[in-house]
Amino acid sequence: MEISRSGTTKIYQQLLGTETVIPSGTPSSSLCEGRPLAWCQKEPTFWMKGTATLTRLQDYTSMYQPLSEKLQGSTAERRSGERLMSLDWSPLNYEANPLVLRLAHPSPHFVALLRNPIHRAESDYNWSFFAVAPSCRKMPSKGAASLAGSARHMHQLMSMTVQHFGACLEHERSQSRAGTAERLCWHRSTEDRIISCSSYRTTSAYVLRGLYSVYLRWFLEHFASQHFTVARIEDLHDVAAVLPALRLGPRGATVPAARAAPVLETQRHQVQLLPETTEMLRGFYTPYVKDLQVLFNDTTLSWW
Repeated sequence: MEISRSGTTKIYQQLLGTETVIPSGTPSSSLCEGRPLAWCQKEPTFWMKGTATLTRLQDYTSMYQPLSEKLQGSTAERRSGERLMSLDWSPLNYEANPLVLRLAHPSPHFVALLRNPIHRAESDYNWSFFAVAPSCRKMPSKGAASLAGSARHMHQLMSMTVQHFGACLEHERSQSRAGTAERLCWHRSTEDRIISCSSYRTTSAYVLRGLYSVYLRWFLEHFASQHFTVARIEDLHDVAAVLPALRLGPRGATVPAARAAPVLETQRHQVQLLPETTEMLRGFYTPYVKDLQVLFNDTTLSWW
């Protein structure tokens, strides 16, 4: 099993205590695409933009040396029938085209650990502005990389995302595309959802990544529901609860310090959502939370 940090650092570190988990290493430059290491190591964009060709697949697996060696040592004939046994997972992977994933991994089991989308939006904003963005000062950019995150700016940015998405939905529904409006509007923001040095101050990713039902519904069109384990991350006090679904085997007693992922401290700088931002996001997400419950026939998938 190859895995990059996903969900929370605590869960990632627990997974690293399982012998079959291969921790991620340093991504290649083509996976980083001009982004700071902390961004592209946490969320490689391969499955979102890649095409699962041999070259790109080897590029992706360069982050996981044992898997990389396996692919490089196999013949073309074997490779055609020998697919990835497992793969890295992060929020960006659920934003990828499921058909691309199916080419590399035709019979997977997806474990979606979903966080309160409002808290997720706030956390993503803080991570980007205060933990990762300082690295952008060392990288070429079109303009000065302002690090001035604030609760007011967070509200303006998220409000703009909600308004634009709502306007898109209204337009699509007026064109008699009510059944696919959410998907179409979500797809149109694809490039803007990849957080980078040039986009973190304006990206819609902070809000739109919380639309879990929109992209999980797309996945369910290509993979049967039995391929999924979906749970609230707030209920997961111990990663052992999902080990059977992941088929990772027993977990070790401790996490080797050398394998633990580096944690970038953001506590000193974090800003909190304004009450009006929280209310706006709750109203925006509520229909999609209800849709998520319907998709997986699970009323516990709710946060308010």
